[in-house]
Amino acid sequence: MSRARTILLGLLLAVRAATAQEVPLRSEIAVTLEPASITVGDPVTATLSIELPAAAARAARFPDWTRGWGEAEVLEAGAVERRPSPSGELLVQKLRLTAFRTGEIPLPPVSLRWDGREDAAAATPAGLRLEVRSVLPAEAEALAPLPAEPPRALPVPSAALWAIGLLAAAVLAAAWAARRSGGREAGSAAAADLAPLPELVAALAALPLEDLVAGHRALSVAVRRFLGRTLGFPAVESTTREIERQLASRRLDPTWIQRGVRLLREADQVKFARRGTSSEELERRGAEALALATAIEAHLRPPEPAAAGAA
Repeated sequence: MSRARTILLGLLLAVRAATAQEVPLRSEIAVTLEPASITVGDPVTATLSIELPAAAARAARFPDWTRGWGEAEVLEAGAVERRPSPSGELLVQKLRLTAFRTGEIPLPPVSLRWDGREDAAAATPAGLRLEVRSVLPAEAEALAPLPAEPPRALPVPSAALWAIGLLAAAVLAAAWAARRSGGREAGSAAAADLAPLPELVAALAALPLEDLVAGHRALSVAVRRFLGRTLGFPAVESTTREIERQLASRRLDPTWIQRGVRLLREADQVKFARRGTSSEELERRGAEALALATAIEAHLRPPEPAAAGAA
């Protein structure tokens, strides 16, 4: 009887040990987003963690993130950290995410499996979302009224202003000479050889102020050509929202992005919605385009420091 009791006790202990090692079915992976709300193109850190018994933790493998997480782009997936816990191991993985569409970006449930059983899996919570805001204070469809006073232009070094003035004079002189000699093809070829900033200067100098729709169309094309040639993407063929995403991905000054996209939005309003405007507004927008382009050019191609001892 004593032997039978011993065997029974041993069986009970074995069952208890097996039960203690059994992994709960459909466990949930805890996810924290920091910050939970970002602007377009900004990074966010997602921390995934789950506590598992030691045997399950050794076999667990986190998902392959190379295809992203829903509409969010996974910029970086860190190594899985394994930390001791009272009931086994705590598994932690950190991701760097971003998104290029405004609004709520769903992060669909992803599964973590630790053996061949279909029911031995964990998943991230359903309904997880990342809030992405535009770099603009309002959407294009609801542009705020223009301020009583036009915004002040970005500060530009006096040396850059002199260079732009001389460059504009040279471009205008070349265009006048080409027109006078009737060499339209030669003038077009010369314009095609211009660098992005001189080409923008020439285009802004030729804006048709008497036709406001055509003038804003030419302004929009000129700004898009400058951005496309300077940053290396097809800006002329892109929508304003796509340009916004491209600018955000370049990590430019957010103020430049906001002002540049707003400039294109205002031109879109005149071109497509026939929003009321004036030649003074067109001139102001042209000056704003030149100031922004000059700032971007100086940021991407800063002037070389003067040689030591130079006058």
